[in-house]
Amino acid sequence: MLYDLDITDFLKKLSYLQSYEKQLLERFCSYARQLKQNLKPIRPYTTSAISIVASDGGDNRIYFNPAVYEFVRVACSIWDKPYFDVFSSSAGVEQFIARTKPGEYEFGPLRRLCQDLGLEVTELSHLFTKFNNPRQFTLLMRAYREIIEWAVLYDLLNIEKPFPLKQVIFIRDGLLRSFVFKWEVFAKLDDLFRKKISKLKNLGIEASIVGIAKRSAVLSRLAVALALEETFFREGSWYVEVPREIEKACYEGIESYITTREDLIAISNTTAYQAMGKLFLVKFGPEKYSPVWPVDIAVWQKDAADKILGKLIYDARQGFPIPDYPRSVQEAHEKAKISKIEMIVLQDEITRHYASAFNKGNGEKLERFKYLGEKLNTFFKGE
Repeated sequence: MLYDLDITDFLKKLSYLQSYEKQLLERFCSYARQLKQNLKPIRPYTTSAISIVASDGGDNRIYFNPAVYEFVRVACSIWDKPYFDVFSSSAGVEQFIARTKPGEYEFGPLRRLCQDLGLEVTELSHLFTKFNNPRQFTLLMRAYREIIEWAVLYDLLNIEKPFPLKQVIFIRDGLLRSFVFKWEVFAKLDDLFRKKISKLKNLGIEASIVGIAKRSAVLSRLAVALALEETFFREGSWYVEVPREIEKACYEGIESYITTREDLIAISNTTAYQAMGKLFLVKFGPEKYSPVWPVDIAVWQKDAADKILGKLIYDARQGFPIPDYPRSVQEAHEKAKISKIEMIVLQDEITRHYASAFNKGNGEKLERFKYLGEKLNTFFKGE
């Protein structure tokens, strides 16, 4: 319901603002025309695609005050069984360190990544130093999920023996850049990935690394301009490299996120970088209005973009339920997703676990507390 909304006054103020917005839109339309002039067709190549996805946060959280529990499930499109873990806001950073030490809590890919970096897991991100309350715990868990994804991606490159695939593309669900790692750590991570890809090449394995996202600041800010200029509105599959100046206009104020090691040569006022990918906008689908996706190709492999995207097109064309989005990523996402029924089961197990730690009377109080809360939630949601 609208209360005291003066439409005439609103439209007058909107007209004032539009004079400024029009200038901005015209600038972004010029970017869209620049991209349109450099579009290249995608030619298919055969290969095998492997994807890694960690479960999203949000609904994968249970509040059992005063503690908060976060769940992590990591899946790879070629794994039979996903990795599942649980963390508590009250357990401190020791629970993360335990995942890198031999024993029942160890997560092998994370241990091996930390070992090759020569760092403890708590040294990878600044967020580990701010672990004081549930809100910060939630932010830390988002960072930890991303660290886990990078660890699994890195671990997949640790091929020491004959490998059945001579052509393989490794896909990260997200761009090949990160705010999570400290700058100096990201530089070391970048170096490790370059060395692993080089080693695979010496073993006769042609491996590529890409990151694909459902959204990005570049695609979001360019969306209207791309539509107005009909940049991708043509039959067939096309791609275009996004120049650094256009990325910079979209990621205002966060230079390091668009900077790679190769860019540092041209930038004298910084040594910080948080990207190892070169950004491309890609339309895999053959239809005129097929979706366009932001895709990062490892910057040291960007000259092979035509072939790499040609390899990725087969996986993308089979995408379901999201059309023309890599199927292997969607399969890994389905494996990693924690369903509502699973969350109900996990909530029940947490309640039983706490109840068993108390005498019978207090255990019954916990059970009543849990079910009363469920009844109230149902009431307020109108179910």
